[in-house]
Parts: sequence; C-alpha cells; structure tokens
Amino acid sequence: MTARRAQTDRFDGEGARRDARRLPIGILLAGAATVATLVVPVMAVASTWKFTFATALVYALAALSVNILLGQVGMIALFPAAFMGVGAFVAAAIYLEVGSWPLAFFGAVGVAVILGALVGLPGIRLRGMAFGIVTFAFALAVDSLVFRGGFLGIDPALGATLPRPALGWVDLTHDQTFYFFILAVAVVVWLVVLGHERARPGRAWRAIRDNEVAALSIGVRLGRYKVWAAALAGGVAGVAGVLYLSLLSQANPDPFEPVQSLLIFTAAVTAGTRTVIGAVLAGVLIIVLPELLRTVGVSGRFVPLIFALGVILSLHGTDGIVGAVNHAAALLRVRLVGLRRSAA
Repeated sequence: MTARRAQTDRFDGEGARRDARRLPIGILLAGAATVATLVVPVMAVASTWKFTFATALVYALAALSVNILLGQVGMIALFPAAFMGVGAFVAAAIYLEVGSWPLAFFGAVGVAVILGALVGLPGIRLRGMAFGIVTFAFALAVDSLVFRGGFLGIDPALGATLPRPALGWVDLTHDQTFYFFILAVAVVVWLVVLGHERARPGRAWRAIRDNEVAALSIGVRLGRYKVWAAALAGGVAGVAGVLYLSLLSQANPDPFEPVQSLLIFTAAVTAGTRTVIGAVLAGVLIIVLPELLRTVGVSGRFVPLIFALGVILSLHGTDGIVGAVNHAAALLRVRLVGLRRSAA
C-alpha cells in the first residue's frame, strides 16, 4: 500500500505541476493562429455567412466534448447533441423563471456537468462500444422524455426560447457581434480544457486511454478520472447548447435528437479528436461544408457519407484529418533533416 501511494504521489504531484507550468510555445502559436483564423474571415464575408460561421463555432464546442472523452480518455460517448439539448432546454426553463441570462447560462451548464458525471458512472466498468451504447440510450431517453415529453414544462411544438444576452453597450443582436461573443466564450472553454489536459487530469486521461491496466498499476484512480472527463464533456456540450439556443432565439427538439449526436461524433472523428483544431474543423465540416456544396449545386446530403469514410480511415490509426496532416508534416521534417545531413 505504501509503495502504491508513493507511485500515486509521483503521478499526481510534482510531475503534474511541472507539466502544468510548461506551456510549449507551439501550443500558444497554434492557439493564436486558430483564433486569428476564426476572426479574420468573419469580418470579410456577407451577413448571411456570419450566422453560418457562428453556428459552426457552436458545433465546434460540441465536437470538443467528443475530443475530451474519445481523444483524451478513449471513451466512446454518443451523446453530444443530447447535452446540447440539456443546456438549451434547462437554460430556457431557468430564464422563464428568473429572467436572467447569466443565471440561465450557469445554471444550465451546472446541470449538464452533474448529469455528465452521472452518465459517466457506467464508464467505470464499461469500455468501448458498450459504454457508447449506454450513452446513446441516454440520448434516446432524454430526447423522448425531456425534449419531446415536456418534462421541463416546455411545449415541444413551440420549442425552447432564449433571447441573446444584454452586454452593456455592446449590441449582440447583430450576428457578427454575437459571433465574437461566442468566440470569447469558446476561448475560455478551450483554455479550461487545455488546463485539464496539461495538468493532473490530462496525465491520468492519457494513461487510461493508452492502457487502463498500466494506469491502474501506477495509482491512477480510473473511476474518478473517467467521471471527471464525462462531467467536463457534458458541461462543454451544455455551453454549446445554451449558445446555440441564444443564437437562434428559438429551437425545437430536432437539432438535439440522437442522430445529431452521431453526426457530431463522426465529424469529430473525421476531423481529429486530439486537438482543439480538430474540434474547430469538425464544426466547419458540419455547418460550413454543406453550405459551400450547395453554392456549387451539390447536395449537402453527401456530407454524412464523407464522415462515414473519415471514420473508416481513422480506424487505420490516423487521428482524422488533423492527425494525417501532422503525420505528413513530421515525415517531411524527417526527410528535410536527412537531406541537410546528406548535403553536409
């Protein structure tokens, strides 16, 4: 027991604090480049595309919840749209009672975090697709009882309603301004997730993802960190749901039905589940890509087929599009180093 406690201290102690302090310059540059990429195009496009980009950014947050569970912990969870709906419908119910957008936002996210932890409890024992089936059953139940059953007192025919927040002198009724508001919230969420990945939870999650038996042998508390990851993923998807409802002001249950969870999951896997860039790309694939195809006369119904092919390719070991690009860049760097040495 003493030896195992010492292993746990080494895992959770100084090593975790050292990794949390070290933030590679590459991560900072990649984050800055990603934010810049999300800012510049929005200021140059037509107003109709501003709404499209705002929606894509919301779905990027939903995809980030998949990245937390699958990319970091290796847990298959098929419920991102369900937690978006939980965030949206709970926020709408709270707003009807208190009339405060911040209280509705934080209350809905808190409910999503607690519910995520509860749904994550079966993941302590279940692995792989078995846990995925449980999460999909949860999505079915929530869709039937909460979104379409009027559990929160919201008529499914009318849908949930939530106005955009009032932010002093800033007019959030304009799509571009509200896009930047969503981006600001998204950056905060991404920093919270990055903080988890760089600190003790991230070390535990990656150990669990790579080998649960080995992780257990070095003192990782599997149950605690799996539930922790599920709670964080639920909260992130809940944030996406509140922002989505505010963006539209009113939404029926259709965007939160179980098939939408499958769409978000496959898009996240196609884009890549190990980085924030993958989550952003997933949002673009879900929302922007169909619109671009329609502008050239191609039906957006082909997009799910692209996601299916992306999932099949990801099964061969590449982490989606982002992973394939990183792998190709690494090979190119190795070859360039080899050429320099040969020239020398």
